[in-house]
Amino acid sequence: MAIIISLLLIVLVYFGWSNYNKLALPKWIPVTGEFPTEWKILLMEHVQFYRSLNEVEQQKFELQVQEFLLNCKVTGVKTEITTLNKLLVASSAVIPVFGFDEWKYTNIREVLIYPSMFNDEFEISGGDRKILGMVGNKSMEGIMILSKKALELGFNNDTDKKNTAIHEFVHLIDKTDGK
Repeated sequence: MAIIISLLLIVLVYFGWSNYNKLALPKWIPVTGEFPTEWKILLMEHVQFYRSLNEVEQQKFELQVQEFLLNCKVTGVKTEITTLNKLLVASSAVIPVFGFDEWKYTNIREVLIYPSMFNDEFEISGGDRKILGMVGNKSMEGIMILSKKALELGFNNDTDKKNTAIHEFVHLIDKTDGK
């Protein structure tokens, strides 16, 4: 009887591990290229956090921004996505974990950018549109949705400390324990 239970336990562990590996996101692609000068200028103009760093810290921030953009797709939904939009999304990901050098977001593969607020049905027109950002669950696992207007406003106003994109990345950090 003990042998049957042991074999059953081994089979369950094997199938659980193989299913876990199928769901896991791929390993992150490392940065190999230079950080574009245009990107440095945009960060300096639009990201207060970046401006406050010394030169060594800025280089570290740049590397993390570049790594995030290599590994997470930023897609516009009925809106055009600019380089600045992508940099603001990546900055929003890097800022909350900046002190953790080895941090990787293992629970996101794509950020969808909607033109403005949306509702619970992900509609961008009609009534009851109050959502500025959200982290996906169930069928939307691994996806974040942000309002483009909220993304830009979060970095345009340095005094109110309300940044929807950073807020949503903090939710992703909180979800790393599976809850």
